[in-house]
Amino acid sequence: LQQFLVQFHDSIDRAEQARPTKKRVANIIDVLTYTMYKYISQGLFEEHKLVYALLMAIKIDVQAGHISPQEFSIFVKCGAGLDLSVAES
Repeated sequence: LQQFLVQFHDSIDRAEQARPTKKRVANIIDVLTYTMYKYISQGLFEEHKLVYALLMAIKIDVQAGHISPQEFSIFVKCGAGLDLSVAES
């Protein structure tokens, strides 16, 4: 929690000032999202960074309403019920 709070306060300081509160909050969220992406990516192996970036991008699109939660679920679980012996032939 302490590490997140440091990143959060840093994001508030670095986010562009905006007059409507709604725009200011959106700016803080954008900066915080990118800051947390960089922070978490530092601790990942190189081969896992692309998967993390993909999942984060999809979750952002789900939050924005561009992808439904059902579509995300289908994407993540895709192929889980396949019989691999049939798929290979």
